[in-house]
Amino acid sequence: MKKLSFMLSAAIILSILLTVIALADNEIKDFSKLVIYIKNKEYNKKYVYQKDGELYTSLDSLSKALNFKYVYEKSEAKLYVNGEEYKGVYNVKGDKVYVSLKGMCESLGYYTNYNASSNIMDISSKPISTITTQATPQANTIPYTGNTGYQSGGSGIIVPGSGIQGKVYVGTNLNDARASLGEELGTMNLNEKTRMYMFGANGDIALFVQSDGIVRMIMVTTPGYKTANGIAIGASMQDVVSTYGNQYFTKDSGSFGNKSNMTAIAYPNGIVFLVDNTTQRVSFIAVFSLNYPL
Repeated sequence: MKKLSFMLSAAIILSILLTVIALADNEIKDFSKLVIYIKNKEYNKKYVYQKDGELYTSLDSLSKALNFKYVYEKSEAKLYVNGEEYKGVYNVKGDKVYVSLKGMCESLGYYTNYNASSNIMDISSKPISTITTQATPQANTIPYTGNTGYQSGGSGIIVPGSGIQGKVYVGTNLNDARASLGEELGTMNLNEKTRMYMFGANGDIALFVQSDGIVRMIMVTTPGYKTANGIAIGASMQDVVSTYGNQYFTKDSGSFGNKSNMTAIAYPNGIVFLVDNTTQRVSFIAVFSLNYPL
């Protein structure tokens, strides 16, 4: 019954997320005047270019700024970062490898924040307080003991704009996801080109896949999954804003039968928190990349 209830509400959730992702697109308006700081040092923009609203940078340059090692195996057409295969967004031009600036930094555990008013992108190992539009008291994340509607399932680190660390990533194909997660628990057509696949004993991971077989969005439904700074299902709205700041996009779900209304709180780095309007707590968390629009 729990699985069926979630699948029936999936189309509603998808419609909210689609609207929010559209609002978040084309985040950086003036690339020519953009200033990028990495660990409090200005990053040379000659190594950066913009395409379809996404920033790409030379992997060689970024590896020097963040002190990590990488190897691109041409024979395998695979990229390895610090000894592990990187499944985020990247492309190869000649002998140069270019990666999504946000995707790579966040996969390494850094925070990327863009302030539209100053046109500054700041990348740091700690949350950037200047992203907020007003001071917000810091709140301690308190585990939610109420009923989320789903049992606690798997666990893992949620990486904005990327996926679940070491398990599944946006931009990978469904067969690779199955190899990592196992066979799906259930599936459901959401619209003419998008199908949802549920994995885990309790349906704790939902993949939104288009007809080309590519994973466009990943959503978790149980509190075992959390972001690097501890935000999980059951966290309060105050926890989310204290951690990620006030510069987010919203979409209200409206009223759907007897279900609680939800509001999607989306950040431009590719993470969405669906908050129950009654409890003001996170019910679902989804990650997406602007390179893979639904």
